[in-house]
Amino acid sequence: MCLQSSLLIVFLLASSTNAAVTPNDLPDCAEDGKFLETAVNCENEVAASFCDATFPPGMSGLPAKGLLALDRIPQCYAAITATSTTLTNDPAFIEAATMTCAKQCGFCCKTPKYNCKNSDEPAINCEKVTQDMCKDSKWRDTIAVNCPNKCGFCLDGGCVDAAVDCDKDPLICKKTAMATFAKANCKRTCGFCATNSTTGGTVGTGTCGDSHPNCGNWVHNGFCQSTGYTDDQKRQREEYHQTMLSYLIFLSMVGSATATAGTALLVPNCTDDSGKYTATAVNCEDALPATYCGTGAAKHFYLADTTYLPAAKGGDAKTRIIQCYSGADITAGDITIDQAYVSAAVATCAKTCGYCCLTPKYNCKNADEPALNCETVTQAMCLDSKWRDTLAVSCPNKCGFCLDGGCVDAAVDCDKDPTICKKAAMSTFAKANCKRTCGFCTNTTSTTGSGTCGDTHPNCANWVHNGFCQSNGYTVDQKRQYCGKSCGYCT
Repeated sequence: MCLQSSLLIVFLLASSTNAAVTPNDLPDCAEDGKFLETAVNCENEVAASFCDATFPPGMSGLPAKGLLALDRIPQCYAAITATSTTLTNDPAFIEAATMTCAKQCGFCCKTPKYNCKNSDEPAINCEKVTQDMCKDSKWRDTIAVNCPNKCGFCLDGGCVDAAVDCDKDPLICKKTAMATFAKANCKRTCGFCATNSTTGGTVGTGTCGDSHPNCGNWVHNGFCQSTGYTDDQKRQREEYHQTMLSYLIFLSMVGSATATAGTALLVPNCTDDSGKYTATAVNCEDALPATYCGTGAAKHFYLADTTYLPAAKGGDAKTRIIQCYSGADITAGDITIDQAYVSAAVATCAKTCGYCCLTPKYNCKNADEPALNCETVTQAMCLDSKWRDTLAVSCPNKCGFCLDGGCVDAAVDCDKDPTICKKAAMSTFAKANCKRTCGFCTNTTSTTGSGTCGDTHPNCANWVHNGFCQSNGYTVDQKRQYCGKSCGYCT
C-alpha cells in the first residue's frame, strides 16, 4: 500500500482510537479547559470534504462552546501515526488548521478576523452578543466598535456594512436609485466610511481606480466576486493571506476529471502542454515548514514515495502528490479532483504541490512587451539588486512581484530590520535599496509612501504581541498601512 493510502487510514485510526492517544489540553480559544464561543464563531475557509477527512471528528464530535478543549481533534495540532500514544504540539499543524479549518479545530479566535480585543469599556455586554445580532443591521455598527471579535469585525476598524451581503452586488454603489440605501447600509462596500473613523483602510478617503497593473487578469480569475478578499482589498488590491482560500478556488478550477483505480490524475495547473511542470510551478516557497509540507516521514501531510513526488521543474505532473488535489485512496477506486484540497495546498504547501503559479504573488501576467525575455529569468536574478526593479515591471510572475505594482526593494530582506528606515546613517542606503519597506515608492507604481505613517488600526498592540510584524502572511504594505508605527516602519 502506498503512503498516500496509509495516511488517510492513519488519520481515521487516530480519530477512532483516541483512547490510546494521550491528547494535549491546548489553551487556544479556551478557558478553564472548555471551549469559548470565540473558538467556533467563524466558518471553515475550505470545504467540508477537506476538513472532515483531514481533521476527522472522534467520538467527542466537533468543538462547541462549553465542551472540553481536551477533546480537540488531535490532527489539529499534532502529527498522528498508527502507533501514536502521546502527542507533541506542532506549530505548523496548528497554523495549517487555522488557515483552512479553524471552526473544525476550535481555532476561530486565532484567525485575523476574530483575533483582537474588544473595547475596554464597551457600550454593550459583549458576552451577550449572538450570531443573529452579528447579522442584524440595527446592531452591526455598535458591535463593530464595541465587540469586534464576536462577529469577525477585527479587520474593519469599526466601519461595517449595516446590511449583510452588500458585496455580492457592488454595482449598487453606482446606481442612482440605490444611492440613499448604499450610503446608509453599504458604507464599507461602497467606500463611504468616514475619514476620521477607526478603520485601518483608506476606503472613501481618496480617489478610486485600479492601483494594481494586473487587474485585468485578476478580474478574469474571479477576484471581484471572491469572498476571500475584503471590499477594501478589492478597492485597494491588497493581499490578505489568512483569507485567500476562497479566491484560490477560482484560480484552481480544473474541471471534474476522474482517474481510474491505480492511476493518478494529470492536474493541469502550472504545467505545459506536455503535462510537465513549468518553472512557475515551483518558484515560490511553501507557507508552512517542512514538518507539514516536507516529504519522507510519516508525520508530514503531503507524503511522497517512489511514485508520487514533490513538484520539480520539468517533472511529470502525473506524479503530483495525491493529497495536493484529492483525499481519495488511489488503490480503492476512482479519484476526482477536489477543489478544497487544491485550495488548501495552494495556501499551505504550494511549492511541494507544484502550485506556485496559483498563489497571488505569482498569479499575474508579465508585461506584453517586456524589456527582457522572461523565460530566461533565473532565481539568482530575482535576488540580484541590479535586476529586481526591471523584473518587477517586466516579469513580475517570475519572482513573486505580482502584488508589488512594479516597486520592490532592490536589496533583499530589508523588511527583516525596518529600523534602518529611521536611522540617519542608513537613509541613503534605504532610499536607494529599501524603497518598498521604507515607503519610498512613488505614487505612480504603488500606494506605499504616499500618505502619513502610523498605527491606523485600533488593535495594533494585540496584533504586534501575536507576531503581526514578523508574519510572512502579510505584505510590507499591509504592516505599514495598519501598524506602521508599532512595527517600526515610520521614519
